[in-house]
Amino acid sequence: MSRGKSSGKVPYIAIAIVIIIIIAALAYYFATAPKPTTPTPVTTPTSPTSPTPVTTPVGPPIKIAFIPPLTGPAARTGKEFKDAIEFTYAELKAAGKIPILVDGKLRDIELIWLDSKSDPAEAVKAYEDAIVRLGVDILGWNWHSSVAMALYKISTKYGKIHFGDVGETQFLCYERIKNPPESKYWFKSWPCPPLYGSLFVPAFEEVIKDIGYTLRNKKAAVIVEETDYGRGMGDALKAALEKYGWTVVYYDVFTLSPPETEFTPFISKYKDADVSLVYIVSTSLPSMNAFLKQAYEMKIKAFKGVFGIGWFSPDEWYPTLKEASDYVLSMDGCVALTKEQKDWLSKFKAKYGYEPSVVVSGYWAHDNFCMLIEGLNKAGTLNPDKLRDTLLGMDYRGLFMGIKFNKEVETPGPTGTVHYMEVFVDKDHFFFPLLQWKGGKSTVIWPKEYAEAKLEIPPELK
Repeated sequence: MSRGKSSGKVPYIAIAIVIIIIIAALAYYFATAPKPTTPTPVTTPTSPTSPTPVTTPVGPPIKIAFIPPLTGPAARTGKEFKDAIEFTYAELKAAGKIPILVDGKLRDIELIWLDSKSDPAEAVKAYEDAIVRLGVDILGWNWHSSVAMALYKISTKYGKIHFGDVGETQFLCYERIKNPPESKYWFKSWPCPPLYGSLFVPAFEEVIKDIGYTLRNKKAAVIVEETDYGRGMGDALKAALEKYGWTVVYYDVFTLSPPETEFTPFISKYKDADVSLVYIVSTSLPSMNAFLKQAYEMKIKAFKGVFGIGWFSPDEWYPTLKEASDYVLSMDGCVALTKEQKDWLSKFKAKYGYEPSVVVSGYWAHDNFCMLIEGLNKAGTLNPDKLRDTLLGMDYRGLFMGIKFNKEVETPGPTGTVHYMEVFVDKDHFFFPLLQWKGGKSTVIWPKEYAEAKLEIPPELK
């Protein structure tokens, strides 16, 4: 009996020993194993006196509605403008100027594309729809004077800034000064024609005199598109010519929509009148091409001035015109004079595959958009009155032109009266040199401080 009791305890003793060994092994493991570390929170104080990080809230994007002519007779201009805005937006974002801190929130920019179709009625519908239905914050960048005449009161009615508008007609200025408050948010980024269009005449007289050339007479013909812009420019040019002793034998108009392409009857009567200067104003590429080609083929013995050729890339018209565009004079655009301007245009061409117009891509799109973004960064708000005051107080040095707006209803300027919220015209701000074209390339011939060459006389006038 006693043997049986003793043998029954053995298994329990063995089990106890095994348990003790396991416990000892576990104790050794936990005593020697590396202890896990707890991550230390990293805080980035927003200021030396504020140890608690503050995250800037992100707001919805600022909706900016652009209304260039994306279809219709000026669609090519609209396409280039759209490319240039998107190109500039990407640059500004890469440079950290977008998003913008507005009313305490970081906000990106949303580009909203409207289409004026070069039609005032269509533009009004698209414009009001963008405000009422799409809820845009800022609008602008219309191309046509006729569209500007239809739109200019609407943005103020809804309390929206309208920026970058190049509807230039002086008739818009005359209407606005009758009641300035009703368009107090409308920024006119292009001066009216009398401020710069009339510069062609004294510039032309000066370059003629500089080479000792004598005109056979001082008879001129002026032909313009049937738009507010065309008539505004034509009226200013006619007045300037008459001021300098010219007789404007003919002052004609042609249709823009559809664009006129048959100018033979006009050119025939100009030849019969023996004019020594013909000047066409056109924002339609087909019309401009047709006029210059027919004038060349009909061998009219006159200097040819064109307002509008500088708004199109030479890639668009030189293959068609070739020699017909040689010796043409224009005062319708800024030209790339600095390395920085040329570099920007080269980058644009590398991306989009065509030569950009300095006026459309450079001044209208790039400089005006950059100024608005800088104004938003300075103002820090979308409050229309505060943003308006900020933009009016800026003397912006653009890559292609300086931009400064007149705060007063009317201000005397070196070339005439600068009107309400219109850009100033002088060599530091809005200014076009006189160019002469040959082989699809332009040369600055006036003013003297920028001149690259002297005026060349067309062979038929020698």
